[in-house]
Amino acid sequence: MIEVKGIGKTFGKGAAAVPVLREIDLAIAEGEFFCLLGPSGCGKTTLLRVVAGLEKPDAGRVMVGGKDVTDAEPHKRGCALVFQNYALWPHLTVTENIAYGLEAQRRAKAEIGAVLGQSLQTYQLRGLEARYPHELSGGQQQRVALARAMAIAPHAVLMDEPLSNLDAALRKSMRRELMEFHRRAGNTILYVTHDQEEALALSDRIAVMMAGRILELGKPADLYARPRNLETALFLGDMNAMRGDAIPAALRGSSGPAETLCIRPENVRVRAGSADLDPATGFLAGTLAFKEFLGTHVTLGLETPAGRMLARAGIKEAEALPAGSPLALEFPPEHRLWY
Repeated sequence: MIEVKGIGKTFGKGAAAVPVLREIDLAIAEGEFFCLLGPSGCGKTTLLRVVAGLEKPDAGRVMVGGKDVTDAEPHKRGCALVFQNYALWPHLTVTENIAYGLEAQRRAKAEIGAVLGQSLQTYQLRGLEARYPHELSGGQQQRVALARAMAIAPHAVLMDEPLSNLDAALRKSMRRELMEFHRRAGNTILYVTHDQEEALALSDRIAVMMAGRILELGKPADLYARPRNLETALFLGDMNAMRGDAIPAALRGSSGPAETLCIRPENVRVRAGSADLDPATGFLAGTLAFKEFLGTHVTLGLETPAGRMLARAGIKEAEALPAGSPLALEFPPEHRLWY
């Protein structure tokens, strides 16, 4: 449904030139919810803008629905956009904002009326028809932006950090609404975010971007459990990392030439133990430095000879551990990641 082939983009000229996208290749299937995930400045928004036609690539081609749209104007690409600030017309009502794209396409009044009625119902906007954007909550504005985008029945919906302006509780609520929206409508979605939890929760697949390149691409569960490279492992979620000589010999096993051992905090097993526990037993001695209560569990911060490590514990289990407690950390072989 959406393909980008060899996309390159540089901002500036001469000595001031900054490569933003470097030979990007992607193929997003019809009906897929696809996330571009990465830190600020990695190029993810620029790539979305290239697909939308708001930026022209220096190299490569863009295909939407099997058609080459590299040189097509934005409104002729069959894509709808939902921006971070929603980009609603401030002087238009909810109804007028939703109908804007339909009227621009000169659809029949009867068709516009039918689409409006369905949109107001689907996006829970009944009773808000005559309100202006400044009279709406953030969540209501988000729903209007989605309704407007979907009214024109686009081939694909392009979303640039659409939930980042919402508070934490509303962001989670709207995330669930987006999941329901996608399940119901089945549109292809290209979604840009820096929020790892958001990407993991929403996506069919994720492309992790760094410095204008795609580091790794895959299903959320696969990327989280078994990232193929160290940069992805350290970026996606909390991760413990031990490097070089800091890795106890007993933990190396048959790792071969790998220089870094990684393991997720939830996979670290913690038990009460002596601070001078012999690492040759397969455990690493640690001292409890802090406890972070997170509602459903507690994150433990432990000082060890290999550096600070994080582990997870149940609430009751953590209550019994005072600061400074000597603990032993076990790293199950099946959860060790070597790079």
